[in-house]
Amino acid sequence: MAECMAAEVPPPHAYTSLYSSNAGYANYEWNPIRLLRLDSLPQRSSTRAELNRFDLKLSLYEKHVELWDKPQGSTYGWKGLLVLTDRQVSASTLPEMPYVEIRLDCRTHTYDGPFSAESNDLPAFTIGFGGVSVDPANTDDMPHCMTPDDGIVVERGWKENRNVTLPRQRQWYVKFWVPVPMALFRKVEMRMFKVKAMASVVDDKTCRRTLIYSGVELGDISHLRKQRDMDRAVSQK
Repeated sequence: MAECMAAEVPPPHAYTSLYSSNAGYANYEWNPIRLLRLDSLPQRSSTRAELNRFDLKLSLYEKHVELWDKPQGSTYGWKGLLVLTDRQVSASTLPEMPYVEIRLDCRTHTYDGPFSAESNDLPAFTIGFGGVSVDPANTDDMPHCMTPDDGIVVERGWKENRNVTLPRQRQWYVKFWVPVPMALFRKVEMRMFKVKAMASVVDDKTCRRTLIYSGVELGDISHLRKQRDMDRAVSQK
């Protein structure tokens, strides 16, 4: 499992909002008992106590991915993990996890500079979670059977991390996959990406929601081709 499971993770330097206000977050079929639409909840500001209660961490299983000779029209499913922690579990807390609504966003990232061919203001690729989920029994082929049309795909149902031993804490996790099209590597061998998440955690008694944000996770994917490397080696002789 990713590093953040059952371990204290230092808070990121900055908790930032998602990039786009219209990034996909609606989910009407996945675990509907646990999820509420954000626009169905009363608008209010979270208190400091509520913000301190919950924590959201996002991690990629592989931050540096190296792919070889993938077909131009194929897609790679990049695997990640979301971990939600409740730090203030009490005797009155329900045994099940809180109501949660999530948003996920991934986009290409480049270091802006005078010689940069791309800009982070207009990324070459961006994709969000649009509500598609997958049964946990059918995830083995996810890295090789995705399409960008589905958006970011989430495993159906959160699981509790039973290894948490700190008092008054409970933790749940869910896996996700980002579909990265190989067409992005037509002219470049490597691209950087940044991924972030937001969760709306809802109190089951008051229906108040607390918006919590993950830190930004950076990673990169390289798409290498043996024939191109061989041609380069020949030309350098």
